[in-house]
Amino acid sequence: MKSKKFIVCLIIISILSFGTLNLKPKADSGWDTSYDGGSWDSGSSWDSGSSWDSGSSWSDHSSSSYSGSGGSISPMGVFLTFIIIMIIIIIAARNNNRSSNIISGNSYNELADDIISSFGINKEEFKKMVYEKYVAIQNDWSDFNYDGLQKNLTDELYNTYMMQLDALKIKNQKNIMKDFENIDCKIVNIKEENGLLNVTTYLRVEMYDYVVDSDNKVLRGSSSRKIDVEYMITFVKTSQKDNKEVYCPNCGSKINAVASGKCEYCGSVIVVDAKDFVMSKKTCIGQRNK
Repeated sequence: MKSKKFIVCLIIISILSFGTLNLKPKADSGWDTSYDGGSWDSGSSWDSGSSWDSGSSWSDHSSSSYSGSGGSISPMGVFLTFIIIMIIIIIAARNNNRSSNIISGNSYNELADDIISSFGINKEEFKKMVYEKYVAIQNDWSDFNYDGLQKNLTDELYNTYMMQLDALKIKNQKNIMKDFENIDCKIVNIKEENGLLNVTTYLRVEMYDYVVDSDNKVLRGSSSRKIDVEYMITFVKTSQKDNKEVYCPNCGSKINAVASGKCEYCGSVIVVDAKDFVMSKKTCIGQRNK
């Protein structure tokens, strides 16, 4: 009976140990980056769509028979069981934390200029807009500026950020981000979907990113060391919401949608105003401490 209790205790301790491995307190607007290490983070998160509740309880496990012949477990059996559990934990932790895989922006190729321009996008102006809006969103997040966030985010993303900021307020904490530096930006994908233009960009930025309490005491992150972060950020053009009438500058025809970048009547390129774009998705794909 004592052997049964001992092995159950080992399993509980092992699972608790697993819970402390690779916990990544999230940072950044939307809690996209982590504070926990100096190596590249592959952007994975704890929410993998599964949970510890597999449909059975600890009482179910403890009521099942652990005993072999004679109703007891030998010390060697207990030891082997513990070793197996620890091996499983280590493998799971390594799979969850793929920080050894350094992500490089060089692996993300920018679309050809003619493809980008065919959608009516000025490449350099758009990339400038991406960085400026990214910084504006980060600053608005730090300042709890809900109105500012709403102007630059889709409704879905804004509602998510709003709930996260509300939770931060309750804790009397603040996520400070400052001294941004644009390292690299690339337009990696453009597609039309549901009448909207989706532009995905690779962005690499250096910044200070940390959380403080009401007394400005640093709780997470570092106020003296920058982080180097890589993102995949998608912007969508929301011109259909503003009900503005658009006319072709060449033939004067009224354009029903400018997402295609071309006049549907004469084929002239219509320049897309970057100010119409808002962020729909931001994913951290790599991170390291400077």
